[in-house]
Amino acid sequence: MNFSDQDILTDLLLDSKMISTGYHHALLEAAGDRSRSLLVQIHNDELNTHRQIFELMSARGFYQVEPARAGIAGTYASTIGMNMMGQQATAPAQQMSPGTVAQSYYHMPAQGMTGMQNINSNPGR
Repeated sequence: MNFSDQDILTDLLLDSKMISTGYHHALLEAAGDRSRSLLVQIHNDELNTHRQIFELMSARGFYQVEPARAGIAGTYASTIGMNMMGQQATAPAQQMSPGTVAQSYYHMPAQGMTGMQNINSNPGR
């Protein structure tokens, strides 16, 4: 099976996000200054890698970013707040791009991504 450049870059971007999330969680749990400092450095390196992948995808037209609309940040914040309080909330329907993978973190089903119906690997969280 041959993968396109877009498939490979999308996979790299998603992997980078998962790795970064892991480092972020480790940072939140780190008790020692030395381990925390090392995790901050590694996490920053991963964030830089993610940015490079994003910029390459954007330059090749693989990652389209829509301009922010007025009020969308407030909708997102209220959705997150409602989810944290255990209430059901739904985000505005939109086509999924690699940048909306965070929806799985908030237990929103992934839609529109080829080959991925629900990327939430831990639904019982």
